Amino acid sequence: MAAEDNIALIKAYFADRARGDVDAALNRVTDDVTHSFMFEMPGAPSVWKGKQGLKDFAAHVKKMLPHGSSMDVQKWHATDDAVIMEAIGSGKAHNGKDYRNRYCFIFDIRDGKIAAIREYTDSHYSRVTLVGP
Repeated sequence: MAAEDNIALIKAYFADRARGDVDAALNRVTDDVTHSFMFEMPGAPSVWKGKQGLKDFAAHVKKMLPHGSSMDVQKWHATDDAVIMEAIGSGKAHNGKDYRNRYCFIFDIRDGKIAAIREYTDSHYSRVTLVGP
């Protein structure tokens, strides 16, 4: 796919998730998709595997940010088989704290679908804000 099409795919994926439409988001990923945290987060696996893994990931995010969250994209980088998205994620945490963190996602694209997601963020801030000290 062209770089612009890959960016559109990622935008649609996040729009689906923002609406809480997990099934629509899952239609945009391969059956063997992986979502990897490139950091350690207590209470969460480092790799979420397959469509069921992404469902479990969505449930995990919902627990941490029960009122939803948003991604304010700062920059896109794309090729015919990958997208890098720099963004600021924000929301109200389950414990009442305001959450605002910088992210870098790398998406591998295969046959017009998301095949892998690698998520980089400030893990210390995430732990302190979402989990506790």
